[in-house]
Amino acid sequence: MISFSRLLQPLKSKIFLMIARSILEEVDNTGKTMRIKAECLKNESLSDIERMEEYGFTSYPPLDDKTENIILFPNGNRDFGLSIVSHNPDARPTSLVEGESMVYGKDSGSTFTNYIKISPTNDTITIETKDSIKIELTTDGTKQVNIDGADKINLLGATEAFLNGTTFDSWLTSFTTWASTHTHPTAPVGPVSPPTTPPPSGPTGHLSTKIKGE
Repeated sequence: MISFSRLLQPLKSKIFLMIARSILEEVDNTGKTMRIKAECLKNESLSDIERMEEYGFTSYPPLDDKTENIILFPNGNRDFGLSIVSHNPDARPTSLVEGESMVYGKDSGSTFTNYIKISPTNDTITIETKDSIKIELTTDGTKQVNIDGADKINLLGATEAFLNGTTFDSWLTSFTTWASTHTHPTAPVGPVSPPTTPPPSGPTGHLSTKIKGE
């Protein structure tokens, strides 16, 4: 008499082989779909596994023996695997609070170094690099763009730069004209009196003394 458990054994084996938790070994990022090599069961190294990614987002997981993958094997066929999740516990940021999300990258031998963080709790989007250059876009009370840690800020490809609704070039032209033609009241001694005509209005109150124009 054939036991019921023996009849179910092939099905149980297939179910067992359908999902695997693995360690990432190699990455091939040259094709339209990333393919990986991973160690699943002990001494079971499987290659040519397709790594499926969400539309609009891609990543290259670190190869440091810490990156794990969840791999699906349709119908229990170990010759055809699909990686659906990649996770590296050493790189995962732990500073987030409820509701926040982050896109981050990991440098070799360190934790995350560059990131974009979205904080709905204080309406802020933060971009920061490993060199501590930080850009913050905030609408919490005031609509601001804050840039910190940058030695130089370049506007590349822009035909015009507006500050407080006035183009910088037009303001610079009028200011240059004023600077070369304005006069001061005669002052025999003491400090020079203020100019008889004020400088042209515009973005003067919003300009750093280090902003340059050509």
